[in-house]
Amino acid sequence: MTKPCPGPLPSKKPRNAVPHGACDTHFHVIGPYDQFPLVEPRFYSPPEAGPAQTIAHFKMLGFSRAVVVQATVLGNAPEPLLHAMDTLNEGGIETRGVASLPLGQSRAALDALWSAGVRGQRVTGLGKGPMSPEEVQAHADMIAGSGWHLDFLAISAEEWARLLPKLRDLPVPLVIDHMASRVFDTLGDLDQPGFQGLLDLVKRGNTWVKASSAFRFEEAPYPSMSRFVRALLDARPDRILWASDWPHVALWDRHMVQTADLVDWLWDMGLDDATRAAVLVDNPATLFGFETETRRARIDTPRR
Repeated sequence: MTKPCPGPLPSKKPRNAVPHGACDTHFHVIGPYDQFPLVEPRFYSPPEAGPAQTIAHFKMLGFSRAVVVQATVLGNAPEPLLHAMDTLNEGGIETRGVASLPLGQSRAALDALWSAGVRGQRVTGLGKGPMSPEEVQAHADMIAGSGWHLDFLAISAEEWARLLPKLRDLPVPLVIDHMASRVFDTLGDLDQPGFQGLLDLVKRGNTWVKASSAFRFEEAPYPSMSRFVRALLDARPDRILWASDWPHVALWDRHMVQTADLVDWLWDMGLDDATRAAVLVDNPATLFGFETETRRARIDTPRR
């Protein structure tokens, strides 16, 4: 049996205007269900949040770029992702995608998805169980040399500790979802082993981190999580991304978050204009290949 979860609040404008080219690097498009029904098994059942609602949401927020991540409840076939990307692009939101493909994909299949705008492979044990080092390695080997990155979400501190040696030595760029916030106490100190492991990955230069999901642990303006974001930014300001995790699925134990508060968080935590521009514009452009006037050379694995 799966548990129904609430839908998002009506979108509203943030207090602060985002810079031109701002990008949300992690959100989900759910549905339409008559085309893309939810899969079994799954651990939550969300209401639809389809492409039309998504486009209106981003235009309200002031975002012109976005990265849609395949939700676990939609399975691992790429069709829902590709449909969402096509529709958002047609609606004026420049879009990239992160897939959740099964092992065994050919280089031709990966190249075709790259041409459609897919840039990453999502790997997580969410709803299934912990990943093994061998599984993580197999997914990385599948996409190595394709230009794709590995997008990883840990489900526990134990899994994180077991996988860290493998995550330090992957043949592809690594992106950590939601600040790895399941692997350390978000109310604790910065010297926790779980967070220090994340900090070490970022300092090595091959890892990017999404500053997201603070709303799952505390209320806005997220003072505890802000400490961890600032520590990551102090280490590598060019490796930190912002993400909303809209439509905030599987949020049962807290009030539904207002996405505009997550945007304003970048101001509430005291970041300066240049740092906000890096997090919202420049860093996503570098990782996902959006064009900007200040575009830096991409540093991911060269495509062959």
